Amino acid sequence: GPFVNRIQEINTGLTQLMQDPELSRWLSEIDIAKGNNAETVTLDGQSYTIADAEARLQAMPKMQQINQLTQELASIETQLKSWQDNMSNDTRQAVQNVFIGAGNETSGVVNTSGALLSRTWNAVKSKAGMNWALPDVRPMDSPSGTQRNRDMTHNVLSYFGTAAGIGSMIASLPPSAQAKLTELLTKLSATYGPKALEKLATIMSTKMATAAGVAFSAYGAAYYGSIATGLNYPNVSIGDATYELRPSTATRAIAGLAATLDGLAAGATATGAGAGVGLALGVLGMIGECAAEFSLMQDQEKLEAVVNNVMNAPDGPAVMQGLDRLRQTYGSLENIQDVLGQVPLHQSDNPPQWNKGDVVTTEQMSAFEQAARANPQQNPLSGKTVDRDLVGAVMNKILEAGVNGPPPKPAEVRTAIAEMMKGLDERWTSDDDATQSFFNQIGLRFGDSPEKFQKAVSLLGSDVRLKMFKMLDEGITTGSNLAWLGLDEHSSDLSEAAVIEALAGAESDPRTKGQMIALLYDGVTRERFEDLSFKLIEDTRAAGLKSGNLRDFNRLIDSIKIDGRSLLQETPHELSPERAGKVLAWMVQGLQHETDAGKKAQRVADINTFITEASGKWFADDNITVALLDELKALKIPATALKDIVPQSQVLAMFRNLEGGWTTPQEYVLLERLALAATPETRATMVADLMSGATFDRAEQAIKKLIDLTPPDQQRRLFDRVDMHKLGAELETTGDAADVLKMLTQTGVPADKINSFVDGVSTQGWLNGKDDDLIRTLMGNLGSREIAAIPDSVRLRFFKALDGGDTSTQEYTLMQTLANASSPATKAEMINYLLAQDPTVTAQENIIYETLRVTPYEGRQFLDVVSHLNTGQLAEELESNGQASQVAVWLAKAYHQAGQASGAKLDDFLLNLAHNHRDEAINGFVDHADVKANGRELYKRIPAATIQQMATKLMNDGTDEAEEDCIMKLLDNTSWDQLRAVFDRGGNAFIDQMVNDLDVEDYGKVMGWMAELGQSSKIEYMFGKIAGSDWFVDTTSDDAAYALTGQLSDATINKMPKTVLSKLHAAMDDGWTTSEEYAAMNRLKASSNW
Repeated sequence: GPFVNRIQEINTGLTQLMQDPELSRWLSEIDIAKGNNAETVTLDGQSYTIADAEARLQAMPKMQQINQLTQELASIETQLKSWQDNMSNDTRQAVQNVFIGAGNETSGVVNTSGALLSRTWNAVKSKAGMNWALPDVRPMDSPSGTQRNRDMTHNVLSYFGTAAGIGSMIASLPPSAQAKLTELLTKLSATYGPKALEKLATIMSTKMATAAGVAFSAYGAAYYGSIATGLNYPNVSIGDATYELRPSTATRAIAGLAATLDGLAAGATATGAGAGVGLALGVLGMIGECAAEFSLMQDQEKLEAVVNNVMNAPDGPAVMQGLDRLRQTYGSLENIQDVLGQVPLHQSDNPPQWNKGDVVTTEQMSAFEQAARANPQQNPLSGKTVDRDLVGAVMNKILEAGVNGPPPKPAEVRTAIAEMMKGLDERWTSDDDATQSFFNQIGLRFGDSPEKFQKAVSLLGSDVRLKMFKMLDEGITTGSNLAWLGLDEHSSDLSEAAVIEALAGAESDPRTKGQMIALLYDGVTRERFEDLSFKLIEDTRAAGLKSGNLRDFNRLIDSIKIDGRSLLQETPHELSPERAGKVLAWMVQGLQHETDAGKKAQRVADINTFITEASGKWFADDNITVALLDELKALKIPATALKDIVPQSQVLAMFRNLEGGWTTPQEYVLLERLALAATPETRATMVADLMSGATFDRAEQAIKKLIDLTPPDQQRRLFDRVDMHKLGAELETTGDAADVLKMLTQTGVPADKINSFVDGVSTQGWLNGKDDDLIRTLMGNLGSREIAAIPDSVRLRFFKALDGGDTSTQEYTLMQTLANASSPATKAEMINYLLAQDPTVTAQENIIYETLRVTPYEGRQFLDVVSHLNTGQLAEELESNGQASQVAVWLAKAYHQAGQASGAKLDDFLLNLAHNHRDEAINGFVDHADVKANGRELYKRIPAATIQQMATKLMNDGTDEAEEDCIMKLLDNTSWDQLRAVFDRGGNAFIDQMVNDLDVEDYGKVMGWMAELGQSSKIEYMFGKIAGSDWFVDTTSDDAAYALTGQLSDATINKMPKTVLSKLHAAMDDGWTTSEEYAAMNRLKASSNW
């Protein structure tokens, strides 16, 4: 009794403490953080490590109280177990003897006590016409708690009369004893009423007249304590059968109080309390025992009523009539189930020995006995009592009435069973035994008829089936409920599992199915129950598909809850990976059938929660994801559908499920499919995951596949987030690298990324490490559009790489393509690179020439290129005179297009040509149609100094005839202003060179130009140089003078200074003068200057 009371107090205290808001919040937040594998948790605005938060939680005063109460509870349970285990058979027998008149050899104190009680209760019994009103009621307004308890006790005892001496005995009791007596009698009066109390008086007078109660108070405490705690079910004989009576809740409470009073009496005797107090406590103990016996008798009457009205009813209608009588007496049928214990089927120390092959009817053995028959060597029933639960038997009787005719209406059966089930799981720790017994009997009665068995189960109704399901599932998940029979756990599970499957199989309501699944999840799921959970889900979905609507499937998913707490997230843990993945795919399918916006949002949340749980399954998460994607494919639901359902973090989590650990070829195919649901940014992370650590061929193929899956207009978003160097180093083939390079050029990624990519590709050692071969391969599938999109720095890199080593014709072609697509500055860099080669080969010179050819004048592009060039070196390296002359023309035109007269780059180019005596190139320039156009407009823009220097350079180191012609062409094509400036700038030194290097036949022409320009002094100087030249002397002066005069036109002679004319005349007049010479002399005399 004290144990029971204290346990109740502890439970009440724990409940109140756990409801503390602060404590609840800390416990909840820490649990959530630990469930998420977090290292810290934020509480009251402060971050703690999990260990620190738990330490602070344990330091809270209320948490310390919880720990203390929990420790005390464990101690009490240990003591109770020890008390029960250590009670000897002699002790048990002695307790029973108290109630059959044994022990008369006890002390005089006890006998005196018995005599007193006898007189007291005989007086009560013999009182005729007893008035059960309260004859002597004391007011209950005393402020003193002690006096108030005494007054209450007095008033309750007034039901039995005021026997001599009782009042004084009660008055001598300690306050605690008075309070317990008050509680007991108040409980009796509230439970049973006046008429029942009259019956109690009879019992008490008889019991007290024959029992020596005080001496056996300790045994009474033990006996009634065992009843109060549910450890003792008294046997009751009804007809020819013996039943175990399960004490009702009221009886157990009264037995607990009786055990307490007996404990007080035993304590007083053991400590040598005064005779008055000891006697009074003895009286209290006897009163308590009598009250308990009376309450047990009430339970026995109820048990007899159930057996007579139901168990002994001959047919279905009689059963239903009996139930109605029980309702009239006890109200709802839920009020009869609390006294129903066990009905023995077999009790023997030597049960029959069965061997395999024996024929034994089902009526001869229960399901447990059938299990024993399957393994007779162990003989688990030896010395055991195999019982069937009376609640189960009664419910089975009701159900049988609904199956075998003439049956009642199904609703009546369902109502009766539901009433019986109310409170069953509250009152029994072995409620699953009751349900199991119930189904064992169903199996025995209807096992040969599946139709009847199914009908019996279906008659129960969803609520009852769910309650039974819960009871059975709880029993299994907490351990084998048949361990006390010696049966192994596996056999136990199979028995109850079959019942659970029967209940689930009879269920049609998807909401109930969902709750059943939740119950299975909440326990320790066995393989057989995993099969059942999956079957419930699978069958409900199949039925929905058949009807064209998955509404019931969605309802089932919504209902996987216990007390409003969803257990859907347990599916990945409770089902095999393959099944869990299928269920997730079905949830996606179910979402497509949902029309309610609110429910659709919840379904999306459920799917995300499911994926989160599935992604934490370590070795199983990849198999779950495999099953999901395979099932989606089978359902013709594209992986892209996930993009609108789950956030990208979940898509990435599923990808990592597949990619983590050892990835199979099938998983690579699936992760490529899953990538369809990813954004470019998520795909970039996927690519990074694939590139992390060592990669194999299949991973490298997957990298390329993920890039290929990304639409061109989205590839930039992927490339911006990928380590391009690593990407280049991880691609499987040069072909893949070339494809990616093409994508990079098409998406406009920065040059540093392309360079980084090429750097990575270069590390792979492809093509014997030859950069030109590698670049040639990478550029193999780049069109002009892609090449034009390559950043200049990358083009320059490719250009130089292609020129390295033994450059093929194809590589030169690629170089030209790169150059043509480059900016002016980069073109200049390329040209300068080629100019720096020693030597520059024809193919390189052709690239230089072609690059300049395609560079337009517009926007000063051509001038921008040449502005970065050493055009003198350019002229030096262009060995082709045709190319050189053409480049000179382009330079002249570029300046003209830019509105400039000319420029240093053209000057340097032309001067280099002259320096190298490349008269053919210079002639080609001067004779070019573009140069001649518009009155030699382009040529006239060339500075005179440049022309003079060109002529001078051509005359340096001696001249041949071609060079002499080239010099004359340079001078002949100038304007008069240019020519004047040439002669002026050149001065006498220039005249000296002309006299020395030009052909003598050109002297007259030069002097004629000077005459036209009015440069008499220059003519005089030139003639002086001529007259002193070897030619003039060697030829003889008259012949030389004649030849020179012949080169002059009459117009020129008219402009020649007289000094020169006279000297020419004198030279011809000297010596033998021919008629031709006289004619020439006359022309000189005809000059206006003569």
